[in-house]
Amino acid sequence: MKRIYVFIPILALLAGLTLTGCSKESDDPTNQLSAGKTKSEIKNLALYLSSQYTNGYEYYFELVSDGISFGKDGTFQGAGSYVEFMVVSSVNDGVASGDYVFDEAGTAPVFTYSGARHCMDWTKAGPNLRTNITSGTLSVTRDNSNYQISFSGLDSDGKKVTAYYNGSSLFYDWLNTKGSSSPAR
Repeated sequence: MKRIYVFIPILALLAGLTLTGCSKESDDPTNQLSAGKTKSEIKNLALYLSSQYTNGYEYYFELVSDGISFGKDGTFQGAGSYVEFMVVSSVNDGVASGDYVFDEAGTAPVFTYSGARHCMDWTKAGPNLRTNITSGTLSVTRDNSNYQISFSGLDSDGKKVTAYYNGSSLFYDWLNTKGSSSPAR
């Protein structure tokens, strides 16, 4: 009888450990954009090579939600959320790995970004509320056409803006096909 009293608590402890082990959430981040309390899942990354400087190459760098698709020339179609950065990279075949910081002076050194903004409810028909991003660090890790992107900063309304994306990219070479240009939004 004494053995049963010892055996039952051990069985209960093992059952409890087994059940709680199954409920652990993943530590992997999700592809997501957030501005304040508003969140949207990121589905695509598009890179637009748009200009060449003496010190590097300018890209429009777009992270977009599921509702936004791209025309043949890279123009937005549909509706959804996006965040964009104008970055200066050291390479002309995609954005180089590194940490990009906000360029307050507007001098466009390599590994900086400017012209950053987000829109959480973009539509082709408009009007659209775009909010400037005024600070933060954009971290890029590149492996060929796959990117891991993370951003944390503030917008002009003082809201915290974060973004994370891990996946492939679309590449548009506007410098060599259109001349220097910017995406039509």
